[in-house]
Amino acid sequence: LLEKLATNSDRRVAYLAQMQLWRLRLKSGDVTTSEPQRWQSRIDELPEELRYGGYFLLAQAYLQRGAQNSAVAAFLWLPMTDAPDHRLSARALLEAAETLASIGQSDKASQLYQELLKRYGDTTMAQDAQIMLERLTPESH
Repeated sequence: LLEKLATNSDRRVAYLAQMQLWRLRLKSGDVTTSEPQRWQSRIDELPEELRYGGYFLLAQAYLQRGAQNSAVAAFLWLPMTDAPDHRLSARALLEAAETLASIGQSDKASQLYQELLKRYGDTTMAQDAQIMLERLTPESH
């Protein structure tokens, strides 16, 4: 069904179905080296209000392929553009911070955790950010 919807004449329906297919590819771990670049091109064709989920999936694809810096950039697109989905932006910011921490960029990760607490303090991701921030800076607590 998703494959059929991905070829729908209504471009919005087709793009949304395509992103659901990407989600399935991510879940199966079958993302190829060239797919994130193709996904980026597709996302750039979308109206901005449809790009948010695509950028989150793109970031996950980059992570799966081991391209952490590209993943961080894609995750940060959501909070930088004030995505209307408050929780998705918070999750993207958390994922970006965790990715930075995983590659030894603790100072940058700390800054993102602090930003998450400031901007999205009402989310469950803020609780996670607080825990991660305390782990990165145990001497201050």
